[in-house]
Amino acid sequence: MKSKTEKIALAIAIILIILMISGIIGGIILFKKFIHITKESITADKFISIMEDNDFKVVDVTKQFKNADVYVKEGYVAKKDKYQIEFYTFKNVDDADTFFRINREKFDTNSAKTRVEFSGRNYSSFNVEANGKYKFLERIDKTVIYINADDDYKSDVKDAVKELGY
Repeated sequence: MKSKTEKIALAIAIILIILMISGIIGGIILFKKFIHITKESITADKFISIMEDNDFKVVDVTKQFKNADVYVKEGYVAKKDKYQIEFYTFKNVDDADTFFRINREKFDTNSAKTRVEFSGRNYSSFNVEANGKYKFLERIDKTVIYINADDDYKSDVKDAVKELGY
């Protein structure tokens, strides 16, 4: 027969095991839910409107990509101060993803102070700080935001990206 102390210890051990299993299951459920998060892309018109409302000068650069490896349906560069925010719409998600992956590789560096990368069901995002630069790249569906700015403008860039919903 077990002593009262042994019974209490066994009960506590069982409760702890149940809590651990519940935590693991809950974590898996939350992780799966996080992985399946989607974001909503914006249109070129919305990009232009938001940028102009924030005193950016927007230029159509679509023709620059006429002979590119991926089909750029629309391309706009919004300029302000000494930095710019680029917005591209592609023919399809594969082209947008190819553009994202190529530029992600160009942005990545071993000398990065910080590097953040995440993705969901319909988007991929990457940003890095290195060598006095802040670089941001995000694809949502068939659109991509591309930024390569001096660190001095990091806060401004982040605010603009947030307003765009990227």
